[in-house]
Amino acid sequence: MSPEGDRVPENGHRTRRRWWRWWWPWGDRVPGNGHRTRRTVPPDHVVLNLSIAGVAFEGRAEILRRCRLGQEVWLRRESWNAHDSNAIAILDSKGQKLGYVARDCAARLAPHLDADGRPHQAYLTLLQADLAGGVVGASVTLVVPSDWLKGQLGVGRIRGFTCEPRQDGGAYVFADCEEQTIHEIVAAMSSRFRVLRHGYSYRCASDGRHYKWYIALEDAFDEAKIREFFTGTLGWSQPAERGTAAPDHEAAELQQLRRSLEDMTRERDELRAHNERLGRENHQLAEQCRQLQTAAQRKMTEAGKLLTMMEEEIAAAEKKTDSERELRLKAEEQVKQLEQWRTEAERELEKKRELEDRQKRHNAEMIELLCVLCPRTTFVRDSLDVLFTELKEHRHALRLVHQLDGGEHPPNCKRVQRAPSWWEARFSTGEDDSGRLYYRIQRDRCEVLVSFKRSQDRDVAYLASC
Repeated sequence: MSPEGDRVPENGHRTRRRWWRWWWPWGDRVPGNGHRTRRTVPPDHVVLNLSIAGVAFEGRAEILRRCRLGQEVWLRRESWNAHDSNAIAILDSKGQKLGYVARDCAARLAPHLDADGRPHQAYLTLLQADLAGGVVGASVTLVVPSDWLKGQLGVGRIRGFTCEPRQDGGAYVFADCEEQTIHEIVAAMSSRFRVLRHGYSYRCASDGRHYKWYIALEDAFDEAKIREFFTGTLGWSQPAERGTAAPDHEAAELQQLRRSLEDMTRERDELRAHNERLGRENHQLAEQCRQLQTAAQRKMTEAGKLLTMMEEEIAAAEKKTDSERELRLKAEEQVKQLEQWRTEAERELEKKRELEDRQKRHNAEMIELLCVLCPRTTFVRDSLDVLFTELKEHRHALRLVHQLDGGEHPPNCKRVQRAPSWWEARFSTGEDDSGRLYYRIQRDRCEVLVSFKRSQDRDVAYLASC
């Protein structure tokens, strides 16, 4: 997977996770409207590109959605800000707040804006959004006197870096810094490395962190050499942990992410507990149904025996005319008892049908629950019947299905030889380890067949025909 463009997931299909638009007010760039624009940078001035922080709070993302690339914005000091005395707010032409300059950049620009005593003009040059259309990031570009940045450019603005090998034997260097700093790093690296290209990074590095920029090197991957360049040539060192609190918008964003994670964890635990409870109820209902069925059959057998005895007694009563009346009365009593037993048997059968209906509704609820917990999974053939009717304990199979739905292969799985596109995993049925789960991952779907070892030949033949 390359950091330079589309992200390639495990299913092999490219997906664009975010879209972005940019506009450049200086130099010979072409903006989104197709017209060439040229603005001259005054002498002794430099172009500075700044990311907008805090766009996800106080409805600022909606304001940015209505903004256009290239429109004027203003940088205004907020020396009264309780969280950061160097805070610099970014406002549109109507005075609506779009966000703030990042803390480290604000610390360098604040003294100069205070000395200037007025808001500084900038231009909106970058908008980033997710697939739902919500703005998730933006940048502004401004021109500042070069003496504002004297003694401040370079390593002091590198918030972190890492490196990893490329597939062709080269190397990737990931860095988290502002645009001006990445240009300086590339210029310095060109004297010691063969730099192919650099740009925005759209994926996380191997250490799990998302860095803003990437640099592709043609040189063979040498982590010691790259780190020696950053620590020796640039004089970079691991920044110490700061004890100061983050700005209000950053702290609120972190708190919101923590709450979201806690809510998702709690919801997952509740669904898992509900699933286990439904499984126990299903097992209890199945056991009650079997007991009622056995009792009904026993009563029907007894009723048949009584009916035979009654017929024999009636035949004997016809032969014995002396006791005909007595036998008739006795037969009527037995008929009443038989009717009573039949009524009880009918009630037992009615209970059995109610239990079967209840079990069907329960199975439907379990299927709906599986659709919610495992939206990517499709059960083929009679997998659901095996899962909810034939298995004594199906939590082991459900755990494998949930793991497959998350895109992970279960441990100790192996490929089916006669059906190479299918994989086989074993699970416990609650009695032994004869459970078999065959699965095949196609794009963003996962097909699953739940069965037993004793029907393996039939199952493999079916899989080979799919």
